[in-house]
Amino acid sequence: MSSQMILTWIGVILVIAGVLYGVAQALGQGRLSVPRRMGPTGASESLEPPDSVKAFSLRTHWPALALITVGAILILTETAF
Repeated sequence: MSSQMILTWIGVILVIAGVLYGVAQALGQGRLSVPRRMGPTGASESLEPPDSVKAFSLRTHWPALALITVGAILILTETAF
């Protein structure tokens, strides 16, 4: 195998590892949604957590995004030349 092909495969592995790391990190934080009970106002039950934006913030998932970015750069750099 040539060095270009090896770097492309390393990029693919980094992208896959980044996606799997992000998924594992999200699932490791516990349940993604908690059903709410009907309140006295008659509000309907919702499966959306109140802090869903905080659960998927850039601050908590930066390692996964860094792996995906480096892998994509390796793939695109090697395929461009």
